[in-house]
Amino acid sequence: MVVSIHPDLQVLFEDIYIKERKVEGVIVQEHSSALEKFKTNTILELKEGHHLDELKNDRMIRAYRDFYWSIEIDPTKIRPAAEALIRRALKGGGFPKINTAVDAYNIASVITKVPFAAFDAAKVGDNFLLRRAEEGEEFLGIGMDEPMTLDGNEILLVDKDEPIAIFPYRDADRSKITMDTKDVYIVGCGAPGVDEDVIEDAIRECARCVRRFCTNE
Repeated sequence: MVVSIHPDLQVLFEDIYIKERKVEGVIVQEHSSALEKFKTNTILELKEGHHLDELKNDRMIRAYRDFYWSIEIDPTKIRPAAEALIRRALKGGGFPKINTAVDAYNIASVITKVPFAAFDAAKVGDNFLLRRAEEGEEFLGIGMDEPMTLDGNEILLVDKDEPIAIFPYRDADRSKITMDTKDVYIVGCGAPGVDEDVIEDAIRECARCVRRFCTNE
């Protein structure tokens, strides 16, 4: 898998780092007792180290919030994925329960505070591009009944020029991970102010979590 950044976007944001991994041979299940225990322990650690009213001042959370403001997206209404998950946990809501692969990379996002996009490798190509959305372009995200119309401020991850994610908070329905998924592409979503080695460490942790709960390794 190769992820490239459109030159026009690279000029605006010189230090957006994108890292990717492929995890092969996954076994996606509805439930894992070990994973649920890991979720519970992660929430306990979050509550020990974070306070909801101070979360916005966390360095990593702030970097993604500032990035949102720079592309005219209000992060108090549409939150970066990692922040949204952490807030949900701190409010006592727990983590979403989708399937073991999705749940595993969600936990990795919480631990690293880096948003991830993840796709069924059989449903996408091997080359992705990060670019600006075009005004009027449509995007059908996971859980949507109808496509949303984009205003051109969004940043998209595309495959063969078809959106597979709004960067860095929502994946497309067409490439989602299901119980039939065998191989997973993971993309670590950087932002200005987040060092390249942070994203590298995060994608490594994400791949480790997926392997831990979705393979026989």
